[in-house]
Amino acid sequence: QKETDTAQPDAAKLNAAKTGETPSEPAKGFEFPCDTVIVAFGPAEAQFELAVAAAVAQTGTRTAEPITKRHSSGGRYMSVHVPVHVASRDALEQVYLKVNSVEGLKFKL
Repeated sequence: QKETDTAQPDAAKLNAAKTGETPSEPAKGFEFPCDTVIVAFGPAEAQFELAVAAAVAQTGTRTAEPITKRHSSGGRYMSVHVPVHVASRDALEQVYLKVNSVEGLKFKL
């Protein structure tokens, strides 16, 4: 009898299939320092928007670009988009830690 290979493909091969890169070619991430946008999803309430803005402001990474928001089609949730300038991966992680503390946060990007 012939055995079939039931091994799962490794993560590098799966990622390469999705991105079109070869497994030996690492995916490109952020290059620091950089400007990016923190996106937080939560309840469609002014208090949530203010809390996200305040959390980011505590990190000192907020840029002069305006904060934008978008409501879900049902109107129960919204996404708050906050532009930031981060000097390092550690600085970006600190922003996400602060945003994680916002009450009502459902998801972040």
